[in-house]
Parts: sequence; C-alpha cells; structure tokens
Amino acid sequence: MPSFDQWLSGGDERADFDATAIINRDAVEVVFARGNTELAAQTVRIAPSSVRGGGGSGADPNSTPSTADVVIIGDPGLDVKKGDLFVFRGTRYKVAYVTQAMPGQTQARAEGTQ
Repeated sequence: MPSFDQWLSGGDERADFDATAIINRDAVEVVFARGNTELAAQTVRIAPSSVRGGGGSGADPNSTPSTADVVIIGDPGLDVKKGDLFVFRGTRYKVAYVTQAMPGQTQARAEGTQ
C-alpha cells in the first residue's frame, strides 16, 4: 500500500482513502428525492455516524425510538443537496449537509427521520 506522500506524488497505486476504493468496500444504490422529483440511482457508500436516542436523561430506552445518522460517501459528481430524502435499509433519511472538503469525493451527513 502506498504512503500518503507516494499517493500525493501521483503514483499508480491508490491510497485507502481514495473515494472509489472506499465506495467499493460496501457500495449501494441510492435514489435521492428532491422535492417531488426522484433523481437517478447513484452508487455510494453509506456508513453509520452516530445514534441519537429519543428520550432525555433517565427515559426508558424502550419507549422512544432512536434514529441513526449516516455519512454518504460518493465521487465528486455525486448529485446530493441539503434537504434531499432517501431510504436506506428501511429507514428514511434527510440530508443535513454536504461537503467536498475531502479531495476526490463528496460527503454528506443525513439524519434518520420518522
């Protein structure tokens, strides 16, 4: 596996953080809904980010559902915007923000909704 410096210098090998390699580890097809329009299916990787409980301190964990936040990782051309909706493994998600801070990929965070 190349080092970070080797990857930056343009070597032929890909580093472990390359978007294509990351997506291909657990690729899924997602259809985002934007308003009343469903976009074409896109290949991404969806990874859990955190779990938020529905109750406050001391609440019965069985009385309120938890929702999971996820991170969506796609190539730089991923067509996703804040507010887009999608379903993944039976849970409906709403995109909270999108960033292209990582070179060569687009990432978005989405929150599970009821």
